[in-house]
Amino acid sequence: MTITTRPLVSRELIARYQRERFTRAIAEACLESGYSAITVADIVAAARSSRNTFYEHFSSKDAAFFALLEQAKDDLLQRVDAACAEAGTGFTERVDAALAAALEWVATETAFAKALLIDAPAGPERCFLVPWELIDGLVLRLRSILPVDASAPETTAELVVGAVTSIVKEVLVTGEPSRAPELLPSLSTFVRLPYLAEGKQSEP
Repeated sequence: MTITTRPLVSRELIARYQRERFTRAIAEACLESGYSAITVADIVAAARSSRNTFYEHFSSKDAAFFALLEQAKDDLLQRVDAACAEAGTGFTERVDAALAAALEWVATETAFAKALLIDAPAGPERCFLVPWELIDGLVLRLRSILPVDASAPETTAELVVGAVTSIVKEVLVTGEPSRAPELLPSLSTFVRLPYLAEGKQSEP
């Protein structure tokens, strides 16, 4: 009788693991040297892999960088969504939860945060657009949790998210990302302030 055994780990899982090794390697290389200075050889060495394996997954350094940016964007938005879902229905609670998740991500996934928010313009045009897609996603999420009687102009969300992003970028540039969570109180007030009605916050 012939016994057929299934592999313990699927090919899809192995491929995903290999891709993530390369994207993390390129993120760490960007953190060290900046995107423009790194080569495929640097990425392969950091991932402890081979050029052949790299080219099985990516057609070029630019393609790998784009995959990294997409991964970083999706990871951050997923963390924000999960935090908001657990925070209840209040505007303040959701803002605090979303900001806390984002700032913790910056502190713990600094290489990905820097690649997404600082280094993206160094890549081709499609890479340049990914941070703007992130901002658009955060704007939509902010609008979705606003108090029912919020009266601020529609463009307020874009201004608020843009300003918060600039502050976080400054933290990354100055080399103090581990302190990002300390910004939570001030950023929470900054985000909520335009939506306060007559000095008193309204809840949905």
